[in-house]
Amino acid sequence: MTNLPPSFKKNIMKTAVIVFLIVLLNIPIIKAADSLSAYQIIQKYIEVIGGKEKLSKIEDRLTEMKGNVQKVNVEMTVFQKQPDKFKQIIHAGEVEQTILFSNNKGYVKINDQVKEILGVELARLKNESTLNLLLNLDTNVIHITLLGIDTIENRLAYKILLKNSSLNWIHYYDVITGFKIMDEKPVTTVKQTYLQKTYYSDFRPVNGIYFPFKIRQKLGQQEMEFDVTSIKINSGIDDSEFRMDY
Repeated sequence: MTNLPPSFKKNIMKTAVIVFLIVLLNIPIIKAADSLSAYQIIQKYIEVIGGKEKLSKIEDRLTEMKGNVQKVNVEMTVFQKQPDKFKQIIHAGEVEQTILFSNNKGYVKINDQVKEILGVELARLKNESTLNLLLNLDTNVIHITLLGIDTIENRLAYKILLKNSSLNWIHYYDVITGFKIMDEKPVTTVKQTYLQKTYYSDFRPVNGIYFPFKIRQKLGQQEMEFDVTSIKINSGIDDSEFRMDY
């Protein structure tokens, strides 16, 4: 089994909840067209990736991906089930990290060390665990605001803020294709708060719904790149996957 670099092992052991689910060009924001609203842009995105009808029929999703973090091979498996059951398992060298949310409770487990997730972090995890969050913005009391148009890796993108009492999440939607190509949000660790940036590309259809098959992420000095190897829709994930077993 590959040994982790000390710096990586130290970072992952001290880092608080990071839901995986990255370089933003420093170009001034352009004022968005008055004829478009944040709601219309999100509705376009929903239609582009497959439509509300298909998305609303997703009962569960199983995603597997592989990547490299600081020269360490990483494998990740993400289980999601309606309405907001979530389990993420990461294998990186000697480290196994599990993040679980179910029945309004959550924990993060790193090898044999378990920490319950509480307060604002739990509320954030609940939002990010919701399988079809954008289909139910009102139900989740999420306010959306169009901030303008920015440039992400030489592509114009609508910049939309999703916000509620626990969520402060910015999405970037490609002006031409409608796909979400990046998002950014604050992530709090033991020592400080970082801005986590995630880039999405290589969109491919699975059961008529488009998903990104390449994901890049930057959190502080740590950079990650993942290739999705498998996405299974409605495979019948059993509720036992989300059992609190600590």
